[in-house]
Amino acid sequence: MPVLETPNVSLVTMLEATSEDTVGAFAADVLDGTGWQVDKVRKRSSRLEPPDRYWSMFEISVSKDALARQLRLVARGAFNEHGWGELSDRLERQGASGPCDPIDGLGSPRLFPESQVAYWFYPYDPALPGLPGAADAATMSRVLLGHGFDFEPSEDGLPRLEIERVRYVPEVAAILRYRFETSGGALTMYGKVQPGDRGLRAHRIVEDLWVAARKFEGLIYLPHPLGFVPELGLLLEESIPGKPVGGRRLSFEFQNSAYAAAEAIAVMHEAGVETDIEIKLEHEMARLRDVAEQFAYVHPDGHFLLMDLIAHMQKRIDSTDEEDKLSTHGDMKYDQFMQHNGKFTLLDHRQVLRLSGAFDAPQLGGDGRGRRDPTRFPPSLPAAAAVRDPAAFPDL
Repeated sequence: MPVLETPNVSLVTMLEATSEDTVGAFAADVLDGTGWQVDKVRKRSSRLEPPDRYWSMFEISVSKDALARQLRLVARGAFNEHGWGELSDRLERQGASGPCDPIDGLGSPRLFPESQVAYWFYPYDPALPGLPGAADAATMSRVLLGHGFDFEPSEDGLPRLEIERVRYVPEVAAILRYRFETSGGALTMYGKVQPGDRGLRAHRIVEDLWVAARKFEGLIYLPHPLGFVPELGLLLEESIPGKPVGGRRLSFEFQNSAYAAAEAIAVMHEAGVETDIEIKLEHEMARLRDVAEQFAYVHPDGHFLLMDLIAHMQKRIDSTDEEDKLSTHGDMKYDQFMQHNGKFTLLDHRQVLRLSGAFDAPQLGGDGRGRRDPTRFPPSLPAAAAVRDPAAFPDL
């Protein structure tokens, strides 16, 4: 049973410090004297990791005469003194003393020790130092077209780069769409910014998987890797046609994504893509116990139910022989695919881990419909076989 400490800041206090009204007042103060005004504030998402961390992200609509902008603000809080000390020290080292100018500059963080909350504006992010450059049209034009490129558009306005934020999870990752308007038409590519050396690691994995995709033609489809920008931690890939596979379980796309996943996992197993990350079962169980302790803060009944489940899982593990470890995905689900004219392209293929070959099967086994010709698969495929024929693996 975890020891429950009384936090310096309660969840109620944190929600008040990160309410739409409070965030709107902060944004209005930042924009005071610029001619821009706040029109609307909307909370888009929040994330709670007790006992230390809390995030909220807001969309702020601002205008100036006929001009309009959409800003993203992140509110990052800590419930206890230790967590706030670590957060504030890190932000002080990474730009809290800089100007907070979300319109013409960088929205550097502002700290509020009394409520243990910090605010910053996208594209600033303490864990993604390359994001401001990756989201800047002038910087990326020079990166993509050469450092001698003059960003000022020519008389016909070509080429011109537009950058769209596709997805942003604070302190985790950002996905950006780059679109060049050229005389030959639009040219589109995607980029992903990640913390630390994850971008370089992902680039190496993507290159290895692309080689495997050519070797096992027709079993796995991937976006073509275009390059890696180390100073920005930015991985670039080609744009692909199609739509993301949705969650309607009776749809053609959903049911056939299980086959696409089985074939992709088969290639990963057979290709033996090198990775320096190995998932050990004891570490996964320890992670589940940490999650159970977090439940004690927000859902006591859920805490005890999860602890009972973990005890049952541990008993089963203790009586089960360990399987050989293979290179596999580790998070394979239907929403990892784009579908176009019956062709499924794996999007989130940057994560390859060494773990049990059957690890991905439980996420997809129940979605397998019918069978495919087993001769299409390379030979050593427990996860692929389980997805193709769940009855053959009743314990998964």
